[in-house]
Amino acid sequence: MCLVGIWMVIFIEVSWKSAVKGVQKEIVRTGMKGTMGNKGATIIRLRIHDSTICFTNVHLESGEKRLDIRLKTWADIHEKAFQQNIPGVQTEPKIEYSDFKFFIGDMNFRVDLPADNVRSTIKEIDSMKRRDDHKSAFKLLDGLLKYDQLSMERRNPECMVYLAAYNEAPITFVPTYKFDKNSYEYSLKKNRVPSWCDRILLWSDYPFSQKTYTSVEMLESDHRPVIAQYTLQLTRKQSEVVEVTHQNFLAKEFRDSHFDFL
Repeated sequence: MCLVGIWMVIFIEVSWKSAVKGVQKEIVRTGMKGTMGNKGATIIRLRIHDSTICFTNVHLESGEKRLDIRLKTWADIHEKAFQQNIPGVQTEPKIEYSDFKFFIGDMNFRVDLPADNVRSTIKEIDSMKRRDDHKSAFKLLDGLLKYDQLSMERRNPECMVYLAAYNEAPITFVPTYKFDKNSYEYSLKKNRVPSWCDRILLWSDYPFSQKTYTSVEMLESDHRPVIAQYTLQLTRKQSEVVEVTHQNFLAKEFRDSHFDFL
């Protein structure tokens, strides 16, 4: 499933193949007032036994000053997905009616601090980690996260339900954007503020646990991909509960007892 700049594939282990039904796909374009695919979302929804799982992979508006546009796009994706008037295509339930809802991708939320301050703080954090002073490093990291736009919006009592309903594990890694390619250094071009643009969130109506949430040192991009691993409780008829472990790799991976997707 792809849109300009977004590619999402789900891999399913052969032993799970017979349990997967009702695969649906959707594209929501939000660039240039909904006419362009440079921004927006690709969405895949499927059913495993009697549980529906929806994956929404997004690329939201960039820029430090475009928070309002990102929030509007977040809402538009939830309102428009599976609801678009396409001749011959029946309208399906919205994203929110899925049992497990993953929202992943380059969300472009920025840190509301001067770029030089953020870069110098990250250097201090790295230095502390090399000295095994992890407690002080995480304290500095938490200080930066207080100015992360997505975190601030989620703390806002008036934030929209499409934002508040999602869960994000504590962030313990440094900002994932913007790096010089093939380098460990943050880019100085245009003085962009290092930020946690790449995120993985889950909105669930059923029990789950999360085992990991971190970034990966892949140098080919100006972003660092993020990964997460979940265990989901799926349901079958007669209320039988099935545990599935889900490994998410910005484009994602599912495992269990074993269900894999990338």
